[in-house]
Amino acid sequence: MEGILSGFLKHAKQNQSLSAFTVTVISLVLFKRVYRYLKLQNRRKELRALATKKRNERDELLTKMEETLLAGDLKNDSKITHLSASELLRKLEKGEVTSLEVTMAFCRTAARVQKDLSCLAEINFEEAIALARERDKERKEGKIRGPLHGLPISIKDQIDMAGFDSTCGLSARCYRPAIEDAVIVQILRAAGAIPFVRTNIPQALFLPESVNAIWGCCKNPFNAKRTSGGSSGGEASLLAARGSPLGLGTDIAGSIRGPSLFCGICGFKPTPGRVSCKGIAVPRPNDSNGQAVVLATPGPMARCVDDLELVMRVWHEDGKMHNDDSVVPPLSWKSNIYTSSSKKKLKFGYFTDDGYFDSCAAAKRAVIETVEALKEAGHEVVELKFNFEQLCWSFVKLMSAEGGLQGFIDSLEGEELNPIYLFLYKTANIPTFLRPFLAKIMDFTGQNRIGGLVREARPRSTYDYWSQNATMKLQKKALIKKWEELKLDAVVCPPGGVPAMPHGMSSKLAQASSYTFLWNIVHFPAGVVPTTLVRADEEKYEGRKDSITAAAKIAGVDSRNMPMGVQVVTLPWKDELCLRAMKIVEDVVKWKIPNPLA
Repeated sequence: MEGILSGFLKHAKQNQSLSAFTVTVISLVLFKRVYRYLKLQNRRKELRALATKKRNERDELLTKMEETLLAGDLKNDSKITHLSASELLRKLEKGEVTSLEVTMAFCRTAARVQKDLSCLAEINFEEAIALARERDKERKEGKIRGPLHGLPISIKDQIDMAGFDSTCGLSARCYRPAIEDAVIVQILRAAGAIPFVRTNIPQALFLPESVNAIWGCCKNPFNAKRTSGGSSGGEASLLAARGSPLGLGTDIAGSIRGPSLFCGICGFKPTPGRVSCKGIAVPRPNDSNGQAVVLATPGPMARCVDDLELVMRVWHEDGKMHNDDSVVPPLSWKSNIYTSSSKKKLKFGYFTDDGYFDSCAAAKRAVIETVEALKEAGHEVVELKFNFEQLCWSFVKLMSAEGGLQGFIDSLEGEELNPIYLFLYKTANIPTFLRPFLAKIMDFTGQNRIGGLVREARPRSTYDYWSQNATMKLQKKALIKKWEELKLDAVVCPPGGVPAMPHGMSSKLAQASSYTFLWNIVHFPAGVVPTTLVRADEEKYEGRKDSITAAAKIAGVDSRNMPMGVQVVTLPWKDELCLRAMKIVEDVVKWKIPNPLA
């Protein structure tokens, strides 16, 4: 009996020791998690304070500048700001206006529209006004710096300007000013341009909606309840509102062309590699992105095609781009290709639906009306039939291959992910073993496109990633073959599946950007030309019966009078021809871009 009791007591002591050990381990794990949670919450509090401080400093500077800005002739502002950059440069050359008058007019207008649109990031009004006086003095002395002498320009808050942050919409990047200008800014400055303001963007630069914790939510000047797009949304909003004559954006999935569509302006995405990315911030740690298939590129944004070509010409004049960035190929700009737009007739291809997202009625009409205008002007037009849907899926597969949106999470440096990303974040973080089962449920319930996202927007092995890349290259090869068989000069298609959507809907309608991102994955140059407005009878959206269509139907309500246009595309490295084709479209359609705030 004593032996049994002794064994029991010994066993109880062992259990007590084991229990104590278990409690200790659990306590340590819980302590570690609580510590991490509290540390993260403290970090987020710091970042919120940082963003608020940055925004308040900008607002205080705007208030401080009011007295200086009101010192001019306000009545003449609209006579200046409604002009294109090319028209302004001609007036500057003739002495009909001064750089100071032009710069003051755009500073005043930008400050005024900012109150309603939240399109601005940091401002550079004080320096710009001083530079304008200097440019006027130089002009009187016969010292002309270049083709843009005395012209104010706006710049996306991703493109480096010495002394200013390139936040990319990320709070952690506040108070990290650039040491020098990006190459594309350096060249424009050398040509006489005056950077006077920086513009709003989305957090981490990806979705077609410009909202972040620093600069707030950018609004569309045609309807403040709708987005201006992203990621160059602030730029498009400011240009459409006549707050800038010329701007710089970037494009990796439609970030120039989407906002241009939404706000009724012109925008151009060059062939990747044609324009320097040196000094273009990347929303990733150390400003470096390992994703090397879908390539970002800077490009110009304006209210007419001539202004887009002007920027491209200045960038490539005398080999400046290659001299300042040896990565850029030493290609000259062939202006004669662009200026011959009124001579040789071109052969255009066209399509109205990419098979991935059903384009809305206004988008289809814009393409068909453009096609008819081109035919009437003597150009040959044929329908381009190709399986664009597979290219769109290749984009999804390759851009989600890292898994879990990890690159975006890394870029936040502790900041909360904006709610507009939640749908993508949840989709990207579905456990791999659940994906086939959930995808089949989606397919069974008629949600094939959502099922496709669940199935394909997943992490991939290196081998799988390479295989998908190889598949995409075969698709690109087939597209080029089809293009060359038809002997096409350019293609006209929708620049998006829907017009500007209400705020907060970008995550549900990111697929509508397929019309732009399909050209990013094949590295074709492409641009947007506004051609019309949505009619009242085009508010009703028709498409496949799924949740994406349901969102598009909601977005279509009250969309009348929102801008709509067409996208013009050419083969890689034919940027001059692309702009020429855009100019032809602009000329044959003969649609004047309205001032939404007039």
